[in-house]
Amino acid sequence: SQMPNETDYSSNLWHGAYVRMLEEARVLALSIYGLPYDQLVSEYHMELVVHELSIQYKKPARMGTDLYIKVRAIRDGIRIKVEGVMENVHDGTIHATSVVSLAPISTKNGRVTRDFPYEILDSKSVFVDAAEN
Repeated sequence: SQMPNETDYSSNLWHGAYVRMLEEARVLALSIYGLPYDQLVSEYHMELVVHELSIQYKKPARMGTDLYIKVRAIRDGIRIKVEGVMENVHDGTIHATSVVSLAPISTKNGRVTRDFPYEILDSKSVFVDAAEN
């Protein structure tokens, strides 16, 4: 559920909070897939840089709404495409969907790398409790 500082004057979830929640969910999803972000940086020497981000706002979430985010990550050439769906825990209402295109960048030379362990991405959806964000 959301805090009052994440809402607008009508008690709807502020649009910027969706971005934060969806982005945090994709990072948590990496851990569920078996690759915590800190391990990506320390062992693989890379980061995932946002190349493109789009969000479709479907229905405003009200303050106090219990949400979860369904995340699916797939390989898209050298990039990783992450799809997110923010849903109401109780009735399944979809509040927002997102697509993020990520580029794996080497922390050693700052260039795009093909060394990302794509095999961890099995295109199955994972669920992240938005309250964990």
